[in-house]
Amino acid sequence: MIITNSKIKCIKLQIKKLNNYIDSINLSLPFLNYLETNVVDHCNLNCKGCAHFSNIYDNNYVNLTDYEHDIKLISQKFNVYYFRILGGKPLLHPNFPELLNISRKILPNTKIVVVSNGLLIDKLD
Repeated sequence: MIITNSKIKCIKLQIKKLNNYIDSINLSLPFLNYLETNVVDHCNLNCKGCAHFSNIYDNNYVNLTDYEHDIKLISQKFNVYYFRILGGKPLLHPNFPELLNISRKILPNTKIVVVSNGLLIDKLD
């Protein structure tokens, strides 16, 4: 196997990112590799095979105060590596930008991913 300079640079970058992550977390807490939460149940589409049944839910949104409380509790108990925000359609939450801000504030070293069909991204502020 031939290791090119670009592969070496890529490996060094990954090691640097990992070291930065390790330096930024509380090592006395256990690791929770993956966590996800639904912030809404409904969706803007009506897909017949929806495994979440979003096409039959009424509009229901997670309360910001409850969300912040729950995320804080989790962050005090675990180092969360990967956090997914989903729904339904999470972009339908009327306070979606605030949800992201809360998530980033409480989980500053966590990879945060929003699961979306992408149809509402251009309508965000």
